[in-house]
Amino acid sequence: GLDISPSMIQQLKAKPGAERVSTTLQDMSAFTLDKRFNLAFLLRSSMDLLQTQEEQINCFECTSRHLRPGGKFLIEHLTKPVYGERQLMFSEAGVTSLFFARYDPVGQRVTGAQLVIDPTGTQVIKMDLRFVWHSEMDLMARMAGMKLVSRWGGWQKEPMTEQSFIHVSVYEKIA
Repeated sequence: GLDISPSMIQQLKAKPGAERVSTTLQDMSAFTLDKRFNLAFLLRSSMDLLQTQEEQINCFECTSRHLRPGGKFLIEHLTKPVYGERQLMFSEAGVTSLFFARYDPVGQRVTGAQLVIDPTGTQVIKMDLRFVWHSEMDLMARMAGMKLVSRWGGWQKEPMTEQSFIHVSVYEKIA
């Protein structure tokens, strides 16, 4: 597990089975590890947390350097920005989240806030994201020495269509 946030690593360490996962506190766009992997993954549209296209390209390049030849980089990402000029609300496991956000298609920016209500209280989390399109990821992968080998419209390997909410893309490091 690699994260730039100490609190996120602490949350991971609190989960059952966490003792089987080694963690490192580094930026996903500029990390160095002494290991090579067969699989790396980036879930829940985390690529958008990187603020610039350059940082997103760096993430692909760093990941490629840490993959063995033939290794895979799996990315789960939204197929389109769902924020627009509206609000989204969802509840899961006693936590209610309400999103207020705006998408700027020219700058590929999503700005807004998330209101989280849980048994411990209420929290406001500001958002400033750079949305990256799947076609742009394909080019970033090619620049980093990887190629797209699979893309699905969900975790059941269903085809990606215009109705797909997410895509799961798998890139392979070219030998």
